[in-house]
Amino acid sequence: MPTIVFILSAVRSGSTWLGYVLGSHSPCAFVGEYFRGWSPDLKRSCVWCVGSGRETCQVLDGIEQVACEDAYRFAFARLGKPWIADTSKFPSWAERFVAQQGEFDIRFVHLVRDPRGWLASEKRRFTLDVPALLRSWCDSNRDISRFLRQSGSCGIRVFYDEISSRPFEEFPALCRFLGFDFEPQALCYWRQEHHGFAANGASSVFLKRLRYVDKIENLVTCDDSFYAARGESLFCDERWKSQLSGEEKQFIEASEEIAGVLRDYGRALTEDGLRRLDPEAPL
Repeated sequence: MPTIVFILSAVRSGSTWLGYVLGSHSPCAFVGEYFRGWSPDLKRSCVWCVGSGRETCQVLDGIEQVACEDAYRFAFARLGKPWIADTSKFPSWAERFVAQQGEFDIRFVHLVRDPRGWLASEKRRFTLDVPALLRSWCDSNRDISRFLRQSGSCGIRVFYDEISSRPFEEFPALCRFLGFDFEPQALCYWRQEHHGFAANGASSVFLKRLRYVDKIENLVTCDDSFYAARGESLFCDERWKSQLSGEEKQFIEASEEIAGVLRDYGRALTEDGLRRLDPEAPL
């Protein structure tokens, strides 16, 4: 049965990177934030095709004529793969397709990032007070947890910091849950073509070598130099260790609300990262 993999997360939690890796497995394709195809104000071009000098996407051309309820019928027909990874992030998008369970095997991945790493990423983009930002992290993750409980669909929770720092240990279990075998070469996602709506730092790793990369809009991010320095390599983004102030770290580590969310997920903060309390914490 064709399988839709919805990656749900707070923004800037590593979902694009995870989507690229999953979509680089031989039975799977990555479509980025697929909801953008039905959101006129947020619509983006396929950056791979723009960077390759094409006026339209060779895979997704005609998507604007497709009804929303046919979104994944269209994707499976065009991509020719039995699994599709979608990083639309928001439960409100995924909820539209829960009723199609049966026609599709629908699976959810709840991706959680250490709140300190998440805060450092947000601070590079926005000037907001720390308490308000961290409430957003808590609210986003609790909304996803609530949706997963109510939907009754198959879901798994993974942590960006764990899966990016120990990919060879962590990815096999995730892939087994999704229904295909882990392929180590998929970690080198920049070796594959990816047609969809995604254009952040993780994308710049492979897009920079395309001939018409200067024509891609919405590609410049606060992370370009960071990704350029690392090039085509595996790494875990732990810039929070140097970019957050001591006061910011202390605020997060003293927050009962954050501790409660992580405790529900079987994790706790340590000075250096996340500690496992219960690896089988329920969704």
